[in-house]
Amino acid sequence: MEIHLPYEFVPRNYQYNTLNAMLDPNITRGIAVIPRRNGKDLTMWQGLIANAFQRVGLYYYLAPYYNQVRQIIWEGFTKEGKRFLDYIPPQLIASKTKIDMRIDLINGSQIKLQGSDQIDRIVGTNPIFCVFTEYSLHKPGAWEYLRPVLAENGGQAWFNGTPRGFNHFYTQYQKALNDPNWFVEYLTRDDTGVPTLEAIEADRQSGMPEELIKQEYYCSFLAGSVGSFYGSQMEKLRNDGHITVVPHEPRLPVYTAWDLGVGDKTAIWFAQLFRNELRIIDYYENEGEGLPHYIKVLREKPYVYEEHFAPHDIEVREFTSGVSRYETASELGLDFTVAPKLKIEEGINAVRNILPRCYFDAHNCSSGIEALTHYKKQKDEKRNVFSTKPVHDWASDGADAFRTLAVMVEDYADESPYDYKPTVLRSVAA
Repeated sequence: MEIHLPYEFVPRNYQYNTLNAMLDPNITRGIAVIPRRNGKDLTMWQGLIANAFQRVGLYYYLAPYYNQVRQIIWEGFTKEGKRFLDYIPPQLIASKTKIDMRIDLINGSQIKLQGSDQIDRIVGTNPIFCVFTEYSLHKPGAWEYLRPVLAENGGQAWFNGTPRGFNHFYTQYQKALNDPNWFVEYLTRDDTGVPTLEAIEADRQSGMPEELIKQEYYCSFLAGSVGSFYGSQMEKLRNDGHITVVPHEPRLPVYTAWDLGVGDKTAIWFAQLFRNELRIIDYYENEGEGLPHYIKVLREKPYVYEEHFAPHDIEVREFTSGVSRYETASELGLDFTVAPKLKIEEGINAVRNILPRCYFDAHNCSSGIEALTHYKKQKDEKRNVFSTKPVHDWASDGADAFRTLAVMVEDYADESPYDYKPTVLRSVAA
């Protein structure tokens, strides 16, 4: 019996370009900026399935969160009521394993559904095809783990999503525009006709913010990160040339501000103060490492340090050892100044107060800038309103460390004992 792929799927007119590109063996990288409700997952799912029968290997469909990819693909339905999994011809499936969302095909290929929030399950594997859905919401470093693998084995990488401001999705889209080896698709609802203008107006009348409409349906990167604590301020800093080239000034001491993770990342900001300027020259984050690793990182940088700021919980003693991380750091030769314990709202206000005086190095602080831009509020989906509580995700650690910095320097960042002509800060393109 002859089986045609895609299987029992008729693309909409605007889906053909992306699907055809995914089926072209000469195209190995692609990115699609697509409005909400336009079937971007259905399209790329078809492309992944078809490729899995062309070249035997490991295929990943990656969402920002493990439970999210389960809902989208493993348990997902189209609006017509068809299951996503039913687009794989059943006679070509060797086995399916629900517990780890794995599908083995009779030709030897394997399809796995995974979340980049559990990147440790991916590191060390050898995929030849990866789809990053809703790439704007992924951890910024997820692609970097898989890039060298796909480059070495000639694999394919595909990205889709709806904008969330000037984050790593925007950066990747801009790079792709200038790389002839990438397929690029950018569509708005005016290109697709989905959703209808009547449906958008209904959303507007029900209270959907105009900037969210522009972001979700017209793919506006300028709309900022809806629900972000600092998104609009970070966008203003970018527009005003405050995200730029900020060189380390050897005649000024460096201050560091930390968020020390246990199960999460540890994040460190590096700042210099000059008069009314707070110059953010560097940022570092990592996970799965102990204090000796981070102290080594500090010592290897060419900075003269004035103070190291840590959050109040550094003084909490661990049950296993009875020793606090403050004491451990001190034994290793690093003395922290401990920030006062404040309500999160007070710390967020401190950040908002100092941001207008900040200059960020665009290169050295890129992942920290993304964290600040996308540190967002929890949303009540039923009421369609945001609370004052932050979401705990990949952006939290960098934002928490910067909150420590803001609390500690807010009162005395205006003064500097140094009197000299400062290094000129140079603007760079966004």
